[in-house]
Amino acid sequence: MKHLLSFLFPPFCLYCHQPLNPSFSTLCEECFQELKPIDSTNRCYRCFQEISNKKHRCPKHLSSLTATSCCIEENPILHAVHSIQTMAALMIYQWYHLRWPMPDLIIPTPSDWFDRGNHTKNLAKAFASHASLPFSAALSISRGRTQIPYLSLDQQPNTTKCVHIRKPNDIVNKRILLIHDHLQTGFAIGLSARALREGGALTIHALCASIK
Repeated sequence: MKHLLSFLFPPFCLYCHQPLNPSFSTLCEECFQELKPIDSTNRCYRCFQEISNKKHRCPKHLSSLTATSCCIEENPILHAVHSIQTMAALMIYQWYHLRWPMPDLIIPTPSDWFDRGNHTKNLAKAFASHASLPFSAALSISRGRTQIPYLSLDQQPNTTKCVHIRKPNDIVNKRILLIHDHLQTGFAIGLSARALREGGALTIHALCASIK
């Protein structure tokens, strides 16, 4: 049946629309090669911004993180890929090459942050499944103005949501790998990491799918 469906409805690359080789399920080999993981050599280990001079300083809201990395830079091909499994596989590839310590738990940033639905949660589940690691949706969001002590009133993030630990016992003395879909301001992973740190997490590494 599978061969018959392939004959009647031949698979095409999601981006360039060229016929697919049976070995590739969503993108052709040429387009897949464009989704190369980012080289983290000249990037800050905590905020993942490129370091152009010695005066670089990380944003203070990321101070609870042990390290941060992103998988790939945003590009048109990335927008054509809607497969959670494909993105999770690319993130695992990047995570493997980072040589970070083996995490005890995979945790997504709260799934409705910035109204992104369950995308981040599903991404973290797929990552945990492929890597054979435990998963927990340990963080939740509640209403209430988030206040960052070292920021002035006009610098506060434009959100009325606070991150809380839903399952405190899952966190204590654990090495956490925090999964997020897109790194922009860093407030989502920063506030999530602060909650985890206050909850007793041992280390908190953050891995994001993409960055601008």
